[in-house]
Amino acid sequence: SKTVMVQCGRFESTLRITRVSLRIEFSRVKGSTSKVLISKLHMVGAVEDEYPAAATNYLVTSERSGHAKQLIAWCYNVPMVTPSYLEALLERKMPSDPMPSVEDHGLKSVDKHEFWDETPNPKLLSEYTLLSVESNEIEKLAVAAGAAAGLRPPPLVLSACSHRLASCMMT
Repeated sequence: SKTVMVQCGRFESTLRITRVSLRIEFSRVKGSTSKVLISKLHMVGAVEDEYPAAATNYLVTSERSGHAKQLIAWCYNVPMVTPSYLEALLERKMPSDPMPSVEDHGLKSVDKHEFWDETPNPKLLSEYTLLSVESNEIEKLAVAAGAAAGLRPPPLVLSACSHRLASCMMT
């Protein structure tokens, strides 16, 4: 991100202006559409996120379904838009032009679950800790729903530890 400092007036008040990029993630966008849009993100000051997170601005997808990236975006209240939203964003002539409306670029819903229209509970899994061998999308989903997460040793290490513990207890 770029930062500019501006000093104004007789008392030299200082303004600090920082450009913050739009953060966009893609999920199940069909064909070469996502590659074309990703290659143009810089034209609107956007960057691609690896996974949706609280700082993600939009999840671009062709249709709503219960896949992990979409559930993570829902947990963080990230708006889900169609590729046409990015196309409309790219068609703006001036930065001062209004942003496209999320409602105008709504999703077809393959998944008919009613929870999509609900506000997610960010503390849904706050009493849980997820232990996993590697960081993956299930861990990211659990964290998005409020769980703590950490890596645990692989099963072979756990087996060796429990064997040593059992032999110590016998002596």
